[in-house]
Formats: sequence, structure tokens, C-alpha cells
Amino acid sequence: MKTLPVFAVVLALAGCGPIIIRVAPSGSGGVMPQTAPQTIPPAQPQPAPQPAAVPVTASLQGVGLTEARTALALPFAGRWAVVEGNGTANHSSPETMYAWDFAPVDAGGSILNPAAKRKTANSAYYAWMSPVLAPADGQVVEVENGVFDNMMPGVKNRRQPAGNHVIIRHPAGDFSLLAHLKQGSVTVRPGDQVRKGDAIARAGNSGFSEHPRLHYAVLSSAQPRVSIPGAFV
Repeated sequence: MKTLPVFAVVLALAGCGPIIIRVAPSGSGGVMPQTAPQTIPPAQPQPAPQPAAVPVTASLQGVGLTEARTALALPFAGRWAVVEGNGTANHSSPETMYAWDFAPVDAGGSILNPAAKRKTANSAYYAWMSPVLAPADGQVVEVENGVFDNMMPGVKNRRQPAGNHVIIRHPAGDFSLLAHLKQGSVTVRPGDQVRKGDAIARAGNSGFSEHPRLHYAVLSSAQPRVSIPGAFV
């Protein structure tokens, strides 16, 4: 009778150890040589990939931009006018060189409400407490909300020129600065994510401000603050 090769197969049950396979070589008469069995180690479980950590507060450092990369929307609704900006006397520093100051106007172009009883009060200006909107998506990186509003137009706070303000870092790496906001009106905090058009504060008269208005600038860096040209689309 012809001797057939011996195939000894030992299969480990699931979870009971490695799989061992022994095969008698041809011509051995079916006798298994006394060699150490070859083992196939079980597959080692691979750790699940971990998502990248998202910082609570985005970096305040810029990426060396010389002009805005973000498509910006106007940070307000309605009819507003530029009352100061782009290299005027109060906008000549690196922080303010390319900044704009906006204020709402009526059909006649006036920033003052003629129906106001006290023309020297902040409330006489259309800008006072007007909603301020996020100009683009981004993450809030800096907020000031506790600076007193100047008591009347013409009185300026030179120690805290931006007054109450919000700085938003946009995904493209540039920043938006919205300043002269009304004390206590800011509704966002550092780390918050905002979408274009979100209401984030109200216009006020804090900081180095002649009258209620909104100061807006695109920045290449939030520390130090360096303004760069931008465009609204």
C-alpha cells in the first residue's frame, strides 16, 4: 500500500492562539521530522487614528500676507458711509493705515439723526447700537468688552484706542478687527467659531473715537496688529 504524505494541520479556535501548520516532506515516508513548528502570530490590533488637536484659541501670528486673501462681506447691513480711513490723519500707523471707519447715514448722507433731542448724545447718531456682523467665517481670537463708551462725541480714550473690539482669524490666515464697539455688547468669546453675517456686537463710541462708528481693518497679524489692503465682495 502506498504511503501517502502526512498532513498534520492544527487549527486554533478563534481567540485561542496562533495557527500551526505541519507538512511532511515528500519521501519522508509520512514521518514528520522533529522540527520546531512554524507559527503565524495573530495580527496585532492597530490603534485608531486620532484627529488633529484643535486649539481653543487660534494663533495670533500671521502668515506674512501683504493683502487680504479672504472674500469679505461688509460687517453691517443698510446704508453706511466711510467717515475716515486709508491713510488719513488718524489712520497713519501700521495698525490703521488700511482701516476704515464706517457710520450709517440717512438718505441725505447725514450720520446724525435730525429727530434726536440731544445732538451731543451718542444716541443722536445712527451708528449707536447698530448691529455689527462677522465679515467672514473664522475663529474669534481676541475680545475686549469692558471699556467705557466715551460720554459724548469729541471725547476720546487715548489709552485704549481700539476700545471694545473683536478680532477674528479667517481660514486663509488673515484677521478682521472690529473696534469702537459698545461696552457690554460683544456676544462672542475667544475660541468661538463664527459664520459670515453672524451678529457679534453693536457699534459704540469706545476708544479713540470721534463719535459712534465702526472701525474695521484686515490684519496680517493680530500681534502685532498690521493692517493690509482688503476688498468687500
